Amino acid sequence: MTNISDLNIFRNIRKGDEDAFTLLFDTYYVPLCFFANKFLGDMDLSRSQVQQVFVDLWEKREKIDIAWSVKSYMYHAVRNRSIDFIRKNKYKVQLIEDVQDPLQLLFVIWLKRPN
Repeated sequence: MTNISDLNIFRNIRKGDEDAFTLLFDTYYVPLCFFANKFLGDMDLSRSQVQQVFVDLWEKREKIDIAWSVKSYMYHAVRNRSIDFIRKNKYKVQLIEDVQDPLQLLFVIWLKRPN
């Protein structure tokens, strides 16, 4: 496994090859964190989202079939996860920005809690 762009890396990961997974992680984790940070603007959150992409990759490894490069797949996965996170949390951020009084914020959170 000398060439990270080789699609064989996914064949090896699909078979449960932890060394292949480690190589993929070591190669792409840091650049993907900086890429996610461009969307999210929070490095801790970016790290969390990138880690989840790797967790999902490992958990779904037997079903993954890549038709393009490893690099392209990873960057698309991180971009999509970042955008999904923004969409899911847009309302929460707007709600907090709209509420100025801390007691009002607690009341609004209490009203929105699941029963």
